[in-house]
Amino acid sequence: MQNIKQFIQFSLVGASGTLINIALFNGLLFLSWFHQYFLIANLIAFVCAASHNFYWNQRWTFQQQADHKSVSHKYLQFFVVSSVVLILNTIIMASCVHLFHIHRRVANLIAIALCLGFNYLGNAWWTFRQQ
Repeated sequence: MQNIKQFIQFSLVGASGTLINIALFNGLLFLSWFHQYFLIANLIAFVCAASHNFYWNQRWTFQQQADHKSVSHKYLQFFVVSSVVLILNTIIMASCVHLFHIHRRVANLIAIALCLGFNYLGNAWWTFRQQ
């Protein structure tokens, strides 16, 4: 039951991070340079959203977990997981756009949705795992 509650909390934090990601990604696309280099806009939006997500997952979803680790240690692990997810996210997004001719904004949502489970499992089992 605890895992289901954590997954729901992780998903809610992720949803708010997704709103940040979408807002920043779309905001950057209004700039002509980012319109052409949308994957760089995706990278910036992803890093900002991941930082937001770490903060709230640390404080709410996984509070009191992995207390044997420093916050900076957990932040580093969270970003390792996020970096792997970013690579997966970028591959999915680029494939959607270039192979399947899906609009960049829709491809962004598809990539985020497909990466959710891996992101949760990586962080629950590694970043915030109890000793």
